[in-house]
This record gives sequence, structure tokens and C-alpha cells, in this order.
Amino acid sequence: GINQAFDSEIGMRVPRLLKLDAHFTTLGPDESAAIAALLPDVGADGRLGATFQKGEFSLSASKAVLFGLEGTGLVANAVWEGGVLEVSRFAAEDFGGAKFDLKLTAFGTLMKPELSGSGTLRVPDGAPVFEAALDAIKVPQNIQDYLALSLPANLTLQLDAPTAEGGQTLTATGKLGTAALDMKANVNGGVVNALAN
Repeated sequence: GINQAFDSEIGMRVPRLLKLDAHFTTLGPDESAAIAALLPDVGADGRLGATFQKGEFSLSASKAVLFGLEGTGLVANAVWEGGVLEVSRFAAEDFGGAKFDLKLTAFGTLMKPELSGSGTLRVPDGAPVFEAALDAIKVPQNIQDYLALSLPANLTLQLDAPTAEGGQTLTATGKLGTAALDMKANVNGGVVNALAN
């Protein structure tokens, strides 16, 4: 990749600390994998921040290949500590066919994630990222096929933090296919669990 700017700080005392500031014109699969190895590890023991318990990152790329998907105008700014990941901006002009600008909070484990956030999302019919994202959270194929009927999508989203009982409220406005959407849904057990079951 062609690197425009790179700065990092790594602290190995407990708690381990990572600060990463990197801006690329082009980011290929190898560089993407190297950066991903430094960021919160949600796979090894299932906890966010298992690699570095505390950190922050500001990443951007004019062009990149991430998770096998091509993207342009990518931005990711976040901090994490104590197993909570606060993403102040996660955006793309185009990532696997989709355009988005999101703010997210994530905690929990890979098998039982807790997500909340807000933002805008545009997904055209047949966008590769649509299937890839649903596969990543193990949405059954019959539900994927049903959800695909709602494309193209142009949405403004608000997902509230889970309640003490685990329920979440999802508010969505915009267009799904040719239909206007103005929806507020209360989901028992959380949105991610509802999609996966």
C-alpha cells in the first residue's frame, strides 16, 4: 500500500495500550491484515480488547481491499477500554457496493455481541457487502433471501443500547425497495440475536 501518514504508540505494561494513526492512499489485503492484527481481538478468547485492553485508532484509506471487498473513501475512528469499543465514525463512500456513515458502540463477546449506534446506510440491489455482513453474524440463508427483497435500501438508522432485560429499540426511516419506511421496532433479546435465530 502507499502510505500517506503513520504514527503509533504501543504500551506493553498492563493494561496493554495501542494508539494507531494511519492514513493510506491504497491499502491492500496484506496491509489490512497487518493492521487488523493490532486492533481489538474478538476471536481468540471472545472478548473485545483481548490483544490490547486499551487503545484508540484513526484510520483512513482512499482505496482498500478489506475482508475480500473493495472500498473507497474509508474512515474508522474509535477508542476502546474495558471491553467496550466506541466507534465515533465508521464510514465509506463505497464498500462492497454500500455507502455508509455510522457511529457505533460494541461490547460483549463475538458469540453474544451487544451493539448500538446510529447513522445512514445506502445498499444497492446485489451489493456484495450485504451477503458478507449477514454471513459474518450467521444469519440463516432463508432470512438473508427475505431481507434481500428489500434492496435497494436508503436508510437513517438508530439502534438504542440494550435494556437490562436485553431488548433493543430500532428506528429506521427512508426507503426499502420502492416503499417508504418509517419504523420503530422493539426487539426482545437484541437485534443481532434476532437476526441469528
